[in-house]
Amino acid sequence: MYPGATPPQISTFIAERLIALTGRRLAVPVTPLPGEALADLIYRASCLNGYKYVRHMFPTIKGSYNHSAFAMRQRHLLGLADLLGTPNGDDDLAGLKYRRWPDQGNGVDFFGTALPIGQLSAWRRVSPSSLRRSPHSKAIWHLKALTFDPHTHELLLDTCPECGTRLDFIKSVGVCNCHHCEVDFRHERFDQPNVDCEDLDALDFATGLVDPENSAGKTAVASLHPAIRAENP
Repeated sequence: MYPGATPPQISTFIAERLIALTGRRLAVPVTPLPGEALADLIYRASCLNGYKYVRHMFPTIKGSYNHSAFAMRQRHLLGLADLLGTPNGDDDLAGLKYRRWPDQGNGVDFFGTALPIGQLSAWRRVSPSSLRRSPHSKAIWHLKALTFDPHTHELLLDTCPECGTRLDFIKSVGVCNCHHCEVDFRHERFDQPNVDCEDLDALDFATGLVDPENSAGKTAVASLHPAIRAENP
């Protein structure tokens, strides 16, 4: 019922929840996949359910639904978990929101790391080789300081190589597609070169500090000098 490489096991609780939401939830419910933030999940839900534009999912609410917009405006989309049909309701979305970081006026909580709001991009970025493994977008692709996927080291695309259109979170043709010419980026001809770096171990250590999928990243902070360790990466 839930799309994805490893869908959750449908328990009696989840089944009853989905039945109870009939008429209020999307036809194709979604559950968060590894590395997704709210913008990624909403975009994937819009694509899977055949909406031409993401905004059509929220006809009474005006606004944008990209990473930058969610970071700048602490939007509360009431009933979002029910609309998406997430298995555990609001609990599934709690960690995907960019909440303001305490004592930092321009900082947001990026999966446990304090980052400036300006680090979140409004444009969509993709890693063709990563999309072949799992067709979903990842939050870390939308940090302006990173131009590559931390797992494959592949440089990210933010412009369609086929038609030259810059990718965005407005028109929802498909997570793996250009929203303009609809080409599928999973084709091997769209694979990008890897980032040029002589010390990949050091690079992996640095990206691990902010990578939502790298559980060892925060643990690695413990090995830093105390003066550095006190600072949030």
